[in-house]
Amino acid sequence: MTMKRTALRLALPKSYHWPTTPSIRAKAAIVIDARTGGTLFAKAANQPVYPASMTKMLTTLLLLEACADDETFVVGDEVRLREDGESSAGLLEGEERTAGSLAEALMLASGNDAARTVARQLVRKHCGKTLSAERSMDYFAELMNWKARELGAANTRFANAHGLHDPNHVSTAADLARIARRAMRNERFRELAGRKVGEDGRYRNRNLLLQPDSPFYDAAATGLKTGFTSAAGYCLAASASAGDVDLIAVALRSTKDGRWTDVRKLLDYGFRLRRGIAERDCQNEKKRLF
Repeated sequence: MTMKRTALRLALPKSYHWPTTPSIRAKAAIVIDARTGGTLFAKAANQPVYPASMTKMLTTLLLLEACADDETFVVGDEVRLREDGESSAGLLEGEERTAGSLAEALMLASGNDAARTVARQLVRKHCGKTLSAERSMDYFAELMNWKARELGAANTRFANAHGLHDPNHVSTAADLARIARRAMRNERFRELAGRKVGEDGRYRNRNLLLQPDSPFYDAAATGLKTGFTSAAGYCLAASASAGDVDLIAVALRSTKDGRWTDVRKLLDYGFRLRRGIAERDCQNEKKRLF
């Protein structure tokens, strides 16, 4: 038992039943209080891992911070950089897309093509000129790393905008939770991450916690992002709310179905722990008053 857990346990009321530590398949995981940033559970949370498409949380946040939803871009030759078998949102070279549409293509369809187009366009806005597709990808990775450092994600290093495997593209469960927490404080990101389908019906959210027809549906879930590569395994960042408690959970290197059950266990543990802390605070307040 860790010192942090021991201290919490001693502080909780005697009537409170301490929740069982979740048994999960993920190799690294964390659940945090989204309001305070406090850690409620951690497993190898600072161990370097490959974040896969959860990378797109930061790509999307940068897009939303830089552009209005109705700002229009033309898809360029960056879509030719696609790799066989990668996830795609079906972007076509030469077509016009709004920033809002690209954000959906990133968060709901998890399109690597959308990530490349966003990277190209944001680099153009940032440096005031058009760079080659390849140079734009490298430039944007540096913008991502600058933002990650600003958010306190000190153990994160991004090499691309989409999360396809690169040995130098790494993060941690704790850092991804920090990025997710900051992203969910952005109202547009929060609304987008919780959509079951896109506004025009083109994309369906891959986050099965949000889909009522899924066996993994969770009514408390409010959004966030999936990820998978063969090197990263099956990954998931998820947010959930119940009453006045908001949580963020991250599970990395899990199994295809395990990531959903892992995150649900993490969220359940977090909610039960927060209820116990709230009960303790209530009892302490009563003692103070009476």
